[in-house]
Amino acid sequence: MKKILVGLLFSIFLCSTSAVAVPFYFNPTGVGGFGSAIEMDVIYAVSGAYNVNLDLGTGGELDAGDTFTETLNSIINGYLPTSTGAFNSFSPTLSAFTSDATGASTTMSGIVASYIDGDGTAITATNASAALLSNDNFSIGFGLGSGYLTFEDGVSNRIGTFAIVSGGGDFIANNNATPTSDVGLTMVATDLNFGYFFNAAGVDYKTLMGQNNFIISLADSSVNVTSVTGASTNSLQLGLTDNGTSIQFSTVPEPATFILLGLALLCMAATGRKRIN
Repeated sequence: MKKILVGLLFSIFLCSTSAVAVPFYFNPTGVGGFGSAIEMDVIYAVSGAYNVNLDLGTGGELDAGDTFTETLNSIINGYLPTSTGAFNSFSPTLSAFTSDATGASTTMSGIVASYIDGDGTAITATNASAALLSNDNFSIGFGLGSGYLTFEDGVSNRIGTFAIVSGGGDFIANNNATPTSDVGLTMVATDLNFGYFFNAAGVDYKTLMGQNNFIISLADSSVNVTSVTGASTNSLQLGLTDNGTSIQFSTVPEPATFILLGLALLCMAATGRKRIN
């Protein structure tokens, strides 16, 4: 779930000795090259409401091992430049959406990694509700093959496509009938277009893709399950909302392995969180 799919900040370069911390420069229009790029710390997106379709599996009830799909569409509305630390708006706004490897819009997938029934009442397609789910604790996970996220500029030119490598989140039981979680994703670029991403020397990251893995993390804060309904006899539809998404960037030199990315996720919990309301 986006992810979501916003509160964990990406920290490969803080937690892995194989990562390289480098200034990141972004040109939101792709016009003007490095001269029009801005050094940034975090980019923010507004995701709002979206739905997750969850397959209850052969048991017909919510449990660990169930799989889900979701479609994410986010408006990237602003950023924090490293020079001032003050929020700035993108005009026009950018966008991000779940896609396939070619950038065509589609769904992403995940798995219910763990599930603890807090009240002894199994959740099925016939009795599903957010109030019932709010008694339970569960976690979700994403891995290789979960899908891609594609970014576009304000006039629908593709900026880049990123493959989901790993991610997840824990939804905690509460008494407000709205299970809440922070959900994070780590992704690696499979395609970048010229003119958008640069290093401090003004070199376009598109030209460096064979030498570096260009990595982003998305962190969603306060992802809330607002509705749970039976979508069919063996599936649920979860309605979710969140407070937005923070996106950070880093590079890992080749040769690099996806194992490094998994290790980085373990470090994300130790990293501070940035929020914007």
